[in-house]
Amino acid sequence: MDKDYIAQRLKKYLFLISIIFIMLTTSHLIYEYIYSDAKETAIKWWSISEALIGQTPSLNPLKNSSTNDQYINSIVYRSLLKYDVKSKTIKPDLAKCDTRNLLKIECFLQTNIKWSNWDEVSADDIIATFKTLKNSKVNPIMSSLLKSTTIEKTKTSIIFTNTKKDINILKIFFQPIVSQKILNIISQKEIEWNFSISSWIYSWKYKVTNILKEETSNITTVTLEKNTSYYKNNVYIDTVIFKVFPDISNFLKNKNSINIFNDKNNLIAWSVPKLGEYKYTLPQYVSLFINTRNIANNDFRKLILSEINKDDIIKKLWEKNFKKIKNPYLADIYVKETNLNKTFKNILNKKWYYSLENLEIKLKQNLEKEKKSNSSWNLIKQINNISWESKIKEGSPIIPDSFNNKEKIELNSTEEKIINSKSNIIFSPSWVDKYNFVSRNDYLLKWKTKPNTTEVYINDYKLKSFTPHSNEFAYRISEKSWNFNTWNNNYKIYFVIKWKKELQEEINFYRDSNKEKLKKAEKEFFEKKSEVKSKLKNVPVPEVKKLDLGISTKNTNYIKSEKYKKIEEKIKKLKTLDKKYFYNEKLEKYNLELYYVSNKIDIWKTAKYISDKLSEKWIKVSLREISTKDLNWLILEWKKNYDLLLTWVNLSYFDFNIYPYYHSSQIEKWYNFSNFRKLDLDIVLEELKSKILPDNKKLLLEKKVLNIIKENNLSKTIYTPLLLNLVDKNIKWYNLSKEIPEDFYRFEPIYKSYVNEDKKAITDNKGFLWYIKFLINTLF
Repeated sequence: MDKDYIAQRLKKYLFLISIIFIMLTTSHLIYEYIYSDAKETAIKWWSISEALIGQTPSLNPLKNSSTNDQYINSIVYRSLLKYDVKSKTIKPDLAKCDTRNLLKIECFLQTNIKWSNWDEVSADDIIATFKTLKNSKVNPIMSSLLKSTTIEKTKTSIIFTNTKKDINILKIFFQPIVSQKILNIISQKEIEWNFSISSWIYSWKYKVTNILKEETSNITTVTLEKNTSYYKNNVYIDTVIFKVFPDISNFLKNKNSINIFNDKNNLIAWSVPKLGEYKYTLPQYVSLFINTRNIANNDFRKLILSEINKDDIIKKLWEKNFKKIKNPYLADIYVKETNLNKTFKNILNKKWYYSLENLEIKLKQNLEKEKKSNSSWNLIKQINNISWESKIKEGSPIIPDSFNNKEKIELNSTEEKIINSKSNIIFSPSWVDKYNFVSRNDYLLKWKTKPNTTEVYINDYKLKSFTPHSNEFAYRISEKSWNFNTWNNNYKIYFVIKWKKELQEEINFYRDSNKEKLKKAEKEFFEKKSEVKSKLKNVPVPEVKKLDLGISTKNTNYIKSEKYKKIEEKIKKLKTLDKKYFYNEKLEKYNLELYYVSNKIDIWKTAKYISDKLSEKWIKVSLREISTKDLNWLILEWKKNYDLLLTWVNLSYFDFNIYPYYHSSQIEKWYNFSNFRKLDLDIVLEELKSKILPDNKKLLLEKKVLNIIKENNLSKTIYTPLLLNLVDKNIKWYNLSKEIPEDFYRFEPIYKSYVNEDKKAITDNKGFLWYIKFLINTLF
């Protein structure tokens, strides 16, 4: 084939392609020009799906149930009031309520409010809902709030009268309201567990129309459709389908089939391209509390808190997923720092804990003192293989200087002095010994306790009258109480210190009303117990001369006292101990107990960070993992016997109310984890929760609270997680606030979102000259 012919054909094809390209480009530019300022109108249609992981929701709005339940119920039920996320204020929903006086709140129902069956929402529905909550076990939290509340219906309103000025009473006004008609026909079992299909009457913008469970995959589908009975329902998305997956693995197989997923645990973050990211926080945070009852030194508490660097913790966790929290109010409030001249070493030394180097010096000083003291060396006669070292105790007679090797020793003290001894911890009566022979049938015994004693046991009986960390306790032994029998009574005293039950002392009382018989029995008892008399009587003693110690002998052996030996052993043992910690003279390591409520890996990592940081300052920190249920047990049963506690704080709607965590009334059975009492702090906290205050007044009171917390070094707020909500990029106008009070508020943007839209071109001022200007602006 001719080359010129091929070239000619090629030119024609290229020219044709150029014409097509120019036409397409021109058409596109004209389209862009015409629709550049087109008016977009959302189309009210379409459906979206959201994935949930866990159990099938019960759809019972009365229960204080799982997050999934709360989430769906918030979409289909209304309450008296609602929280406006943008303005951070409480606004009307079913009713307008006057909340200025928390002791008496009057509510007026809105007009045009209907159930999904077109019945009017009435005051009777509201009263029936609260009556059910108050008189059943379905929701203990709501029941406790309603316990001190009376509800009265008038011709025009509903009046809630309460006995306490407490901001928490407003939580009942966020409770979903259920139709009285439904409450009258469903059973008690349904009220306390799952709502049946017959209960499908709703009041909010969507209603549940179907629940279907696939037998093969165990995936439950809950279908919600637009509630047409809702007055002026302007939602654009007609249908919302919740796919409830039984477990994570099942969800991961189907992750590409959903439009929305709340990815709190970062299961699929960034792995599904069609899903956009929206991060938000809840009014909750992780905080470290110091138990002021166990760590009373304020300087020590300040040093501990100063070692915790929030930025370092967040870097270790993952900066993208966590936000630093400045203070318990989640607010940007500055609190002045104070200087501290003390060091860990100063404070630990005052507690009689030392570095190994200093402890060795101290032990050697004790060794010298023991060596110089008269009691540090015992005179030992090694005649007939009898060792006196185990026989001569405090109270034994001093050997006279006039003894010579022909004389015989006679012990003037009784055997009782050798085998019996005073009680170490009983201070009343003062005469109580290890062995006691008595004729009375009633005594009140008083003991001294050791520091950090939380429980006391007499044999297997736990002393109920003992207050944890008291300096002393009393116990009555009496024939009437059945704990003081005739003749032998044995009492073993145990102290529980830092979770360990340790035997402190064992005492014996021998009781008989016949004093002559008792005296004879006492004599026989000590004669039988003691072997000193039979072994040491008539033993020849070598010549004795006075030495510097007050007792001298000729050709006499000396051995070191038990106390001297123990000090020597301790000095040797120092070499085996870890140099980075502080120890007392018993070679006990200074140790702090850190309990952490672990439900996520970040809590454990934070606890480990705190342990490592304090370890750098010579303090051993023992980590104790507990669950949320264990936390209640730690408070009620173990009386908060910890040094440090790392846990969640959740403030919900009222982030200005930290009363439960710092008020002195919350120490015994509730969440004042620092065990701190201060009247000034209590007064301010009470005022903050007594009513809804103006912002400037609230800020002033919050500063006062933060200053007291800072001055007394009670706690340190650390971080809150940045939670991730993944939403299909095709869902338009989804604007999620960065801070929401409860997790179910993440659905609110859906009410204004849409998928499909219609564009209407604006043709005014669309002449040729305007087109040329548009081309120039677009191209250059």
